[in-house]
Amino acid sequence: MIRGFCDIAKYPLSKYNFIGEEEAEKKRLTTTPFLYQANYELEIGNDEAALFSEPVYSSGWDYAASGALAQVDAAYDGDHYCALTIAAPVRKTETGQFYQAVGFTYPGNIKDWIPEVVRLCNQYHARYVYCETNPDKGYTADKLKDKGLQVRTYAERMNKHLKISTNLFEVWRFLEWAPETGDEYMNQVMDYREGSEPDDAPDSAASLFREGFRRSNAFSPEIQEQMRARRQRERERRIWV
Repeated sequence: MIRGFCDIAKYPLSKYNFIGEEEAEKKRLTTTPFLYQANYELEIGNDEAALFSEPVYSSGWDYAASGALAQVDAAYDGDHYCALTIAAPVRKTETGQFYQAVGFTYPGNIKDWIPEVVRLCNQYHARYVYCETNPDKGYTADKLKDKGLQVRTYAERMNKHLKISTNLFEVWRFLEWAPETGDEYMNQVMDYREGSEPDDAPDSAASLFREGFRRSNAFSPEIQEQMRARRQRERERRIWV
């Protein structure tokens, strides 16, 4: 209706809110800064804006919570880090499902960090550990299985930025991080931009929520629909940016 009566390009949402405050806030929370600026402020701005807002920290990990899952992003050489993300659902509200999370990074080869990964997965009672098989043909998964962990594997086929800007971005406002989360881990998340490195921490977190929680239907139908819409918008953006 608006498009039929006026030049919509002259009416950015910040000045002419045709959709209401509640709907505008929902769009802001579920759209990356670049796409929000382009779609609702009608400006093509700097794509270097931070994707993630400041993290929310909890007072400590709730060991009584069940359903913890983990993901290991293995590294072998170069400037990459091994990254471990562990999360568990803690409460569900009208707003959505909240999770407690904790993350760690380790420089160097995953072979040197297998015992530490096993220790932490046991400490936080991770029921399953997710591992990508692409880079090492299942080496990490096999080593973790040998140490007694329940491992689930997957082959990565998704564009990394698309994965991070959907699966992690959508759930970010529902995450409460344990204070022992590593500084390097959180710095990688907060500094993440498309193509930037190191990006092992956000990659690990995004993979965990896609493989462990979204596929087990721990995301609400509304959040899953928002994620599908965001993936489509990101694909379109990659075509014309």
